[in-house]
Amino acid sequence: MSPAACQILLLEDDPAVTAIVEATLKRAGFCNVRTSSSIAGARQCWHAQLGKFDVLLSDFSLPDGCAPDFIKELKRYKPELKVILMSGFSEEDLELEAGQHFKHLQKPFPTSELVEAVIAA
Repeated sequence: MSPAACQILLLEDDPAVTAIVEATLKRAGFCNVRTSSSIAGARQCWHAQLGKFDVLLSDFSLPDGCAPDFIKELKRYKPELKVILMSGFSEEDLELEAGQHFKHLQKPFPTSELVEAVIAA
């Protein structure tokens, strides 16, 4: 899929991280990036866009919940949804249920690694 056609939902509660990630993705040609700082807002965005996202790029821990729970909810609607988790935790420290597999970017990460992860998704 070309970057211009890829629909990305960015879920991040830190405005500085959101700004950097969004700008990086747009510079790389990903024009269709929607952002939310909360799970509730991301849920509204998901339904407003009729779930037409290809990639969820999400912080692990958010003020109104934990990303893996929200991801399970979205995967019921769209099992093929690609997910990239961003976190300050190491991959070993993330508490994921068996069978939950996501691409993980440990913060801080180079912007080139972000772009590569989204392209590979």
